[in-house]
Amino acid sequence: GKLKETTCSFVRLEFANAVPKLVAQLQNITENQKKLEYEMSQIDEGENFDYDDEDYDGDGDFAERFLEAKKTRLDTNFNYTFKMATTACASWLEMEPNSAYGTHNSATVRRYGKDENAIEDAIDIAKKAIDLHATNEDKMEGYKFISEANHALGRYDEAMKYAQMAKDVIDVLSPERASAYRLLASVHVARTFQEMATGEILTKAARIEKEEIDYREKESGSSKALTNEELDLKRHASNLHDELKENLEAAATMLEDVIWEDPRREHLINMGIALYLLEAANDNALGRFTKPQHDALTEAKKLCLLKPEHMEDHEIKLCRDVLVLTGRKLLKEKLYALAGDALHMALIYDEENSVTWADVGFSQFAIGKLEIAKMCFDNAKKYDPDNFVLPEDVRAALEDVGENELLRTRDEKRGTAKAKKEEEQKEREEEGEKDFEGEERAEEEESSTSSTSSSRSSPRS
Repeated sequence: GKLKETTCSFVRLEFANAVPKLVAQLQNITENQKKLEYEMSQIDEGENFDYDDEDYDGDGDFAERFLEAKKTRLDTNFNYTFKMATTACASWLEMEPNSAYGTHNSATVRRYGKDENAIEDAIDIAKKAIDLHATNEDKMEGYKFISEANHALGRYDEAMKYAQMAKDVIDVLSPERASAYRLLASVHVARTFQEMATGEILTKAARIEKEEIDYREKESGSSKALTNEELDLKRHASNLHDELKENLEAAATMLEDVIWEDPRREHLINMGIALYLLEAANDNALGRFTKPQHDALTEAKKLCLLKPEHMEDHEIKLCRDVLVLTGRKLLKEKLYALAGDALHMALIYDEENSVTWADVGFSQFAIGKLEIAKMCFDNAKKYDPDNFVLPEDVRAALEDVGENELLRTRDEKRGTAKAKKEEEQKEREEEGEKDFEGEERAEEEESSTSSTSSSRSSPRS
């Protein structure tokens, strides 16, 4: 009995270790499949193709296109890994039916299924796992999973509900809260994108407002009479803007906490996107975005990882604005080092922008990096000599007690160190010369002694 129990425990442990690895493999394969699909979609049918000369997918066909062979191999790897993961989860739960981790992992694997019920089934399994979890951190992961699954199905209200539950269940001092904040913020932003893309209220209200402006210009300031339906639509649009503004403000605040914990580039970009949308919401302008602008904004996270030479002009401007908004928000919150990072990234997209150079300078001045601050202010003056004026207190600090004194102190230290090093080198050389002279004298004396001995021992003629 004891041997059987030990064996079962060992087997359960093997399944528990194997499933997360298989899930990671599924995730990796899925990401590669998406990249390949995009790569294949960008190929013009009239171009020459690379062929599968080495039979990459092992199907014996050497004349097929390489990308198609690569897709076949990825699909085969996915199906095999998915089957292995599904079997491992089933065996794990058969041995331990009430395992919270086994149930959660089973939900994770099920979500990768290709059938239409896969995500729905995964949500149901994840709900069972939440009931089995003992800690709030584990429950939070369950709520996050359900939120993300609903997001994938386009059910933003449900996604928002479970993202809020993930945020509420975790302790405010827990280091895990950042991931819950990040998820809820992303759902807020996604909800805004949904209303901009598919909701008719914002776009119709924007059209009515444009017609009003055109009418005033044409009729010398006279206002256009609106129907009751148009007035109701404008009221609904205003209320929706207020709701989205509240959500976006909350998203920006949560992303600020995320950046404080994890200042990765993608989080700086996410915050900038939320602030960009918030500015538009404040101007009641969410319905005025053109399709290229909307598409660029939804892809901003990817765009901001590209080099400017690979981007369109409106994409470059968007990435610059997104990062500048983040930098200025962080400056306002006195998170100077993080602000400097975001603003420095923005300069990649507009390196001759005087205002951005000045903002970077203030961020560096605030954390005591006066040499870098001076260089940034010099560039701000260079690119806008007529309008840029450095505040008097900053200028005085750099000239009188800041930059020059630091440079002089640094140069004095370097000079002292260099002089000391040269003096030590000189002393070593002198000692070496003395030693060499001593050795020469010793050799001469020895040679002299030898010759004297030799002359004394030689016979007289």
